Amino acid sequence: MRATQMHILVVTLIFSTLSITAKSRTGIFFEGWTEFNRKNLNLLRPKNTKESKESALGTDKLPVARLRDIRGQLPQEIYDLCDFINNSQDFINAGATPPKGILLEGPPGTGKTSIARALAGELDVPFVSASASSFIELYVGTGPQHVRALFNNAQAALTRTGASHVIIFIDELDAIGSRTEFNAHSETKNTINELLVQMDGFSSDPRVIVIAATNNVDSIDEALKRRGRFDYIVRIPLPNETSRLDILTYYLTNARFHRSLAGDASLMQIAQQTIGFSGADLEGLADDAALEAGRNKRREICQQDLELALQKRYKNGR
Repeated sequence: MRATQMHILVVTLIFSTLSITAKSRTGIFFEGWTEFNRKNLNLLRPKNTKESKESALGTDKLPVARLRDIRGQLPQEIYDLCDFINNSQDFINAGATPPKGILLEGPPGTGKTSIARALAGELDVPFVSASASSFIELYVGTGPQHVRALFNNAQAALTRTGASHVIIFIDELDAIGSRTEFNAHSETKNTINELLVQMDGFSSDPRVIVIAATNNVDSIDEALKRRGRFDYIVRIPLPNETSRLDILTYYLTNARFHRSLAGDASLMQIAQQTIGFSGADLEGLADDAALEAGRNKRREICQQDLELALQKRYKNGR
């Protein structure tokens, strides 16, 4: 949609230039401009203003998920974070500085968003989230506004709930790019600068924890990774064999699979054959196996369904 919007904006500018030029030379305004404007200018606006605004500014909730609900093995750093946040005063008294900005880095589908949400649930604190891609829009100046609104929402959540902390989660942090990129435009620079201002401004409030997720830590602006900002980087890797078995068992149990497969060596074989699969890939594999079972009028997933689903996944590049 963004490409379509940009295309329309460019065409709009061309039409305007041609119309003004034509009128200056002939006294006749290009009539097609009015019809073009009436039909297409509305495409430059979000289809659902309320939904777009909420998505950009972030909404606060008290998550019900806990860290124990995350399938697979979590990095020890996640549990350390819980300790840092729960007992922040102890660390401060000892002269330590608990992390204020945490960057979850890893391949797509590894559960970074779920982990951040479960961390908030574990701490029983509000979770205010937004996607960084919503910061960068067609309209100039909206990026910094959305960043300010996100942090204001977090402050309001603290006041409203009386919670000990609030977690701000920014997904796809790499979407806003870097100020040093050769094609970085002013909106990118202004948005990053505003994020830096907000993080520095809240640095004196230990109750505000900012977590971001990225698939590519190298694309993050270096200033965002300096001390006091996103300086605590946690790698969320692809699941190992044990974790893949755990994830598969979880999703297959939800989808109903034949009891003979539970803990069976055949399921372990599937886990061994899915090296490089993310948690999202494994969830998709379970869904595909359920479709195979349904296609064959069976109410439970069997080994053959899993093998067929796996073959199709490999054929389609997962």
